[in-house]
Amino acid sequence: MKHDTQTSNLVDSEEFKKAIESIVTSFGFAVHDQDPPRIISCSCFFLIINGVWVMCTAAHILDDIEKLSAKGISLSKWHINDVFSKNENSFAYPFDITKRNQLRIRNDDLGLDYCLIQVEELAIKNMSQSGVRAINREMIGDAKTADKWVVTGFPSQFLQKDGTRIKQKHFFVEATPTARPTNLEKDKNVHSLFGKLALSKVPNSEVIDLDGMSGGPIFGLYKNEDGKFGVKLVAMQSGWFPESHIITACPISPFLDAIDQLIKDEQDGISVIA
Repeated sequence: MKHDTQTSNLVDSEEFKKAIESIVTSFGFAVHDQDPPRIISCSCFFLIINGVWVMCTAAHILDDIEKLSAKGISLSKWHINDVFSKNENSFAYPFDITKRNQLRIRNDDLGLDYCLIQVEELAIKNMSQSGVRAINREMIGDAKTADKWVVTGFPSQFLQKDGTRIKQKHFFVEATPTARPTNLEKDKNVHSLFGKLALSKVPNSEVIDLDGMSGGPIFGLYKNEDGKFGVKLVAMQSGWFPESHIITACPISPFLDAIDQLIKDEQDGISVIA
């Protein structure tokens, strides 16, 4: 993977921001374990699979939500906050993920941390009208051939509740592929991607906490024959090591290939349940 000033300039440009801003979203909810309730927000994005919109985020987030519910903690005010595309004075869109069909694939040993959540027609219509875009297969790229990665999402530390409105700040940072951390067990995260965050380029990076960015999209920049750069989705952030500024990520392309095969097997009448 090459790195040059051209790609760095592109990441800082309005052109890049406009290319991704209608794709990066978040979902959140109120946790009634204190008074007033606290708000938790998680990064996500939307994919088009077999002609249908689905929300994509990290499976471990859903596992953590189930742990809260198992403790008897009430969760409410579920919503999607399409920060960039909706009018500043409008409200977050109600969207309770616990009441929708899910496909959750998590295996920490293999480095699998995917969750797909069904999106009904009414939600698709409303979010489309406000400008939210879902990613189709033509917008998916290979992380290994990209000229640069850009990690995106909504850190929890920037979240503010203003009455009935949720205010968030989008954050993105360049990342360079790196070897798996030496302190990571050999039988963990077998298929994970690892990236070193370029936090030195971010003002006040020493206080940046990526909590809340799990499930957010990672984009790859690809240099075209005409010298211009294209932007494609390459992975989803799964976790990070604060001390070393290294993130773990789940590649999108092989995951969608597996989903396509599952759909084909179902259509062919082949059982996908062992």
